[in-house]
Amino acid sequence: MKVLLLSPPVTLAKDKGYPLYPPIGLAAVAALLVEAGHEIEIVDCYVEGIKNVFSLGNCKRIGLSEKTIANRILAFGPALIGIGCNFTDFRADAFKLARVCKETLPGIPVILGGAHGTMYPKDSIENENVDVVVRGEGEKTMLEICERYSQGKSISNVAGTVVKQNGGIIFNPLRQLITNLDGLPMPSYRHLRMDLYLRNQKDIYPFARGKRVGFVVSSRGCPYNCIFCSSKQLGGKYREKTPTNVVNEIEFLVKKYSVNEIAFQDDCFNFNNKRVEMICDEIINRKLNVFLSFPVGLSVRNLTKEMVLKLKEAGTYRICFPIETGCLKTQTFIRKKINLEQLKELIAFSNGLGLWTYGNFIIGFPYETIEDIKGTMSYAFESDLDMISLYIAQPMYGTDMYKIYEKEGLLKEGTMNKVDNFNTRYDTVHFTAAQLNKMRESYLSDYLRMRICSIFTVRGMQKFVRKINSPKKLIYFIRVVLHLFRVTIRNKRLSYFFHSKSQT
Repeated sequence: MKVLLLSPPVTLAKDKGYPLYPPIGLAAVAALLVEAGHEIEIVDCYVEGIKNVFSLGNCKRIGLSEKTIANRILAFGPALIGIGCNFTDFRADAFKLARVCKETLPGIPVILGGAHGTMYPKDSIENENVDVVVRGEGEKTMLEICERYSQGKSISNVAGTVVKQNGGIIFNPLRQLITNLDGLPMPSYRHLRMDLYLRNQKDIYPFARGKRVGFVVSSRGCPYNCIFCSSKQLGGKYREKTPTNVVNEIEFLVKKYSVNEIAFQDDCFNFNNKRVEMICDEIINRKLNVFLSFPVGLSVRNLTKEMVLKLKEAGTYRICFPIETGCLKTQTFIRKKINLEQLKELIAFSNGLGLWTYGNFIIGFPYETIEDIKGTMSYAFESDLDMISLYIAQPMYGTDMYKIYEKEGLLKEGTMNKVDNFNTRYDTVHFTAAQLNKMRESYLSDYLRMRICSIFTVRGMQKFVRKINSPKKLIYFIRVVLHLFRVTIRNKRLSYFFHSKSQT
């Protein structure tokens, strides 16, 4: 069968941007379908139309025009169309894309997958242009759908789907998680426009050392159960690929696409320290010579000095610490207990190695008081991190914290949340949304001023000498500082550019 996989255009506020993340999920589905003999095409309507910006009132739409998308659909002539939607904020874009598909080829089934379909199956299937919703991991579910369609069989009882049938809706059981990730083929990068993702990345990922950044997912799920995070609901039980499998993919990206930085997208890359050590040794032994980064962050629960040394040897140049809070009471509430004093030692150790350090912090949990928030910010200021990302807690659907917002009557917009970690719309028990937004901007500005001033102290100079002790490191430092200066002057949100996913 011919199967067309689409990633929608995006609609954003006029002052916002969106990074060029390749749709690895669609590429993973494509790889399994190709292996089974199906003919696949992937169209990333956002990236392929990145230069097309359409004004929509206070917003802008970026991506291929509807006419161009329709022409691409007709040119390929699919028997099935799959649409990936990983963010609820972009659900309207996905539904518009589904409408274009139906208007272009009315008789072709349209399947919606991704995080939004997983978390909001009822909302997704009720859209008039969506025939099937895939919940959870999509590879084997899509494979079974294709096999049944190609054989003329019903898909009404395929595990992991929600299906329209005879005017009704069938909610099938979730499919069992894929336990052997090594049994899946490598994502089909040849079906992605890698030339577009790897072009001009310096402007899109200004804190990357490498000029060509590749993204790798080496594990799925999360072993922890933080109250605010939806990773557990989306990824399920923690599972991992073997070190050889992971490094084979890295080597492929390096040799095929000249990638010189790997950004791991795992929710919990370093849960298994032995596996991390083996991945690092494989990279070193194969002499791949790539930078390593972890935008999502490394788990601070089991990160050790020995592991930091090994990561640096393998190419890591900056470490993100997802600390979230410096308040012990809030730690208990969010179910993330870490030793904050030991963590300070680990940050100092990483700084001493010449690694760049930054941390993720969250304020505005539903019951937090001003004293709790001050505790978090005091820790952020005292931790000697090079930079921080500061978020405002959000009621992510499916999380335990969402239920608290619901119980306290704080879900003013109903269940279909507009999640914005930097400019919240939600009040808490003690603060209005406006107060939280103002607080965040004030703390972030104060932190930036403090950090810039600290550079020009004797201690600050000693610290930074370790990070700029080569011409290439110095150039990187100057580039980062100039970027931060430009961002500050333009009053942009600094945290966005770290493209961290602490809450997603």
